[in-house]
Amino acid sequence: MAKVTLQDIAGVCDVDISTVSRALRNDSRVTTASRARIHAAAKRLGYRPNLLARNLAGGSTRTLWFILPSLDASVDYRLVRHASHHANIRNYTLFTAMHDCDTFTSPSSQSLDHYSELIERAGQGLADGAVILPRRFYSDLSLLKDLVLRGFPIVFIDNYVESLPVPFVTTDNQTAAHELARRCVQAGAREAILLFEEQNAVAKARLAGAQTALRELGVPFVEMHQVPADWTPEILGSSVAILGSAQHYLHQFAVRHAEHLTGKNLVFGVFDDWLGEPSPARTVIIAVQDCETMTHRAVNNLIAQIEKKTQEAPGMDLIPIREFKILSGSF
Repeated sequence: MAKVTLQDIAGVCDVDISTVSRALRNDSRVTTASRARIHAAAKRLGYRPNLLARNLAGGSTRTLWFILPSLDASVDYRLVRHASHHANIRNYTLFTAMHDCDTFTSPSSQSLDHYSELIERAGQGLADGAVILPRRFYSDLSLLKDLVLRGFPIVFIDNYVESLPVPFVTTDNQTAAHELARRCVQAGAREAILLFEEQNAVAKARLAGAQTALRELGVPFVEMHQVPADWTPEILGSSVAILGSAQHYLHQFAVRHAEHLTGKNLVFGVFDDWLGEPSPARTVIIAVQDCETMTHRAVNNLIAQIEKKTQEAPGMDLIPIREFKILSGSF
């Protein structure tokens, strides 16, 4: 079946194409009676508008992209869910664009190529702007710099690229990690192992916050950026806190060094989630990020850039942690 065009409708209604186009947009320059007649003809013929072409011609798609590596981490899923909700409230549609970089492993060349393609497509007019969660372990400077130079509206969320002049919304990670470390000591830990790898801005802030708290409390700690398989602690007491950004890293460390940790009173400090029992720790303290507030601020900032109403200068919007949860063993 041939596609119905504006010219087909114009022929049936005996008007020119520009009148049909205006009527279908409910332009007041076309009389109410003519608009009704043209809409009826369009419906009878089965006309379907090309919204992309129409929006691009008007300079707006009313769509936002949320570009992120994957949904492997539960915090990423929550960010996407809340961002979609806040975009809908503002009469925008949010599309999730994942480039398949696993959260915990090095990306393949194929996923990096896909990431580059997504960034390029976003800047070619398929979206009005993008909320971007940069990859956690790699600098996205070269990929994103061109978008910034072109003036494409961007807001970073959760993580960010430090050298790019882009607004970003993230947790007050330094304060959160400071409190997380303090609570681990309060739970009985007398030494600490910090697993925050200094590969991105968020990890650096968390490491700094935990270090400061432990120094203030006089608790010795060691930083294990790259823990060797044959690691042997010189001194490891009976009560030890292990802090990191995600359950994955703490589990991996505990399994790799089980011979040194067995029989210890372990307290784990982690961000966002812990699935299952706290084992091998007796207690897990979880710093839960406020994903709803982060996405609310990010989406509003992005739409302000798009609509040029309250253009905000590039800068940091730090959101306090939502709550601290304590998980104790049930067996």
